[in-house]
Amino acid sequence: MTNNHLPSEVKRILCVDDDKEACVTMRAFLDLCGYEAVTATSVPEALEQASLGGFGLCLLDTWIGAETGLDLCHRIRSFDQKTPVIFFYSGAGFKTVNATEVGAGAQAYITKKDANSLEKIVGQHIL
Repeated sequence: MTNNHLPSEVKRILCVDDDKEACVTMRAFLDLCGYEAVTATSVPEALEQASLGGFGLCLLDTWIGAETGLDLCHRIRSFDQKTPVIFFYSGAGFKTVNATEVGAGAQAYITKKDANSLEKIVGQHIL
């Protein structure tokens, strides 16, 4: 969890998860990696944050309350085609889901069980 190549300007990541504890954990982890994490716990909150712009990446959970991360990704893509999107699954990651996410405009997905790869994947995709 060390970022030997910290950017001169801190890059911002929008983390969306309806679990507030997960948001706190992700914010702490990404801060340690040298990023500024902004969290949202609902789709309306996420859309409001995303519409303000300034993010180098969006990290979305599969389910956000009664809505899906895929729905949110489609809605973000309606006004922002540039910012990379990564899905962060809780144990429910299936290889077939990857094609669905790519179709929605995502660049990658990772399961929460493989959180050790998160820093690497974020570093590969963040703008």
